[in-house]
Amino acid sequence: WPSTLIAAVRSAVVTSRSGLPGLATRVGAQVVSIGMLGDDAARELLTQRLGPARIKAETAAAHRLIAHCGGLPLALAIVAGQAAALPSLPLSTLAEDLDDESRRLAALNGGEHDTDLDAVVASSVATLSSTATSVLAWLAAGPRLRIRAPVVAALADVSAAEAEAIVRELLTIHLLEPDGPGLFRLHDLVRLAVRSRPVDGLDAAADRLLSFLI
Repeated sequence: WPSTLIAAVRSAVVTSRSGLPGLATRVGAQVVSIGMLGDDAARELLTQRLGPARIKAETAAAHRLIAHCGGLPLALAIVAGQAAALPSLPLSTLAEDLDDESRRLAALNGGEHDTDLDAVVASSVATLSSTATSVLAWLAAGPRLRIRAPVVAALADVSAAEAEAIVRELLTIHLLEPDGPGLFRLHDLVRLAVRSRPVDGLDAAADRLLSFLI
């Protein structure tokens, strides 16, 4: 890489759903994972974008927006962008759209690919190996639970090492999130987006996943 380009990269902020291992390896970029936002940080994000007066005027609606976004930065940014673009729109109206699970993905669409949560998740899924794609769909079809690599191994009928590789693949693009030592989970909005797409054998896989809980 030319030194001028390296200097430019070092002074820039690059965002991505992936872990950007290539950028970190080639130019020594410092990788910072944002992760899920707590309620206080989520409220601060909305307050910065919309102003404290608007948040204070509709405290309950703001709380519902934060709850439905579940700390997912992209979801919060989409909601904030929608509200900022329509300053006369009550936050309660946005909250009502998110209240209804059947309308939630449509509500989290800011009109462009990068501000459409469903499209962003679909793009991430498209980069996965076929096995990881199937595992993700199976996990999304099952109940909400904390996931361990052995569960992935049993679902996909692969070795422990292969299961660990699948988990890393899903973690790298944030389709799984850490949830304690050796534990992982699907964010509810990722689960909803994944479940919106048909996958062969999904019912059988969901039954297998349920069997681990019995």
